Amino acid sequence: MTLTTLPGTTIELPNAQYPVRQLLSSIFIPGGLVLSQISGLTGLTPHILQNWVKRGFIPRPVNKKYDITQFCRIAVMNTLKDNLQLEQITHLIDHACRSPNKKIAANVDATSLYCFFTDVLLHSKCSLEHIPYSIDKILTDYNEPHSGGKQKLTDIIHAMCTYYIASRIKQSAELLMNTLNQ
Repeated sequence: MTLTTLPGTTIELPNAQYPVRQLLSSIFIPGGLVLSQISGLTGLTPHILQNWVKRGFIPRPVNKKYDITQFCRIAVMNTLKDNLQLEQITHLIDHACRSPNKKIAANVDATSLYCFFTDVLLHSKCSLEHIPYSIDKILTDYNEPHSGGKQKLTDIIHAMCTYYIASRIKQSAELLMNTLNQ
């Protein structure tokens, strides 16, 4: 399996080696993006996005504009929503993003989490057996904020990748079943 778009988005990847953070940064010109732009980049309806904000899954936009961190949080949620409940997804994201004074997780922001996740998928070519090696490669320069932070981040990214690949396998199986029923 190869990635042709960034997970949870409609953004096409120019090539497998393109830095995800650079691609996202080029989209987020200072000031952020409005709801209709976020909707177009994720394929989610404005109603769903507003509902996620209302329920507290996404921070409120500032001056009706979403920043890159909010977008990455939305992309993670959109990627994993077929396999996990929204509360579980936000717990997973929050587990990675909380500050070290709460002694939880890796203290990364949602943008870094999404970029690590996507970089691991690209490096592993979405192969479950290559995920652990790819995580080690991608997190080589990660400096853990406290003891156990890197392992926590590794576990979170591994779970995210496994859920993503499982979703892709399920979609493939459903396509096969549809051809059998024709």
